[in-house]
Amino acid sequence: MIDADLRIREIIPETHDVKTLRFDLEGRELEFLPGQFSSIQVDTPEGIQFRSFSIASSPL
Repeated sequence: MIDADLRIREIIPETHDVKTLRFDLEGRELEFLPGQFSSIQVDTPEGIQFRSFSIASSPL
């Protein structure tokens, strides 16, 4: 688990309503099992929101 502020390195539009987000982990590793997801807190103009994201890369 990474409990830190992360920056989005790249946003790739896949379809009209699906995007791939690549985060800059600043040298840290994200360890996960296939099928896991991550809940991320996002600060928006409307306030703090939580979103769940599927991890779409192979585990380390």
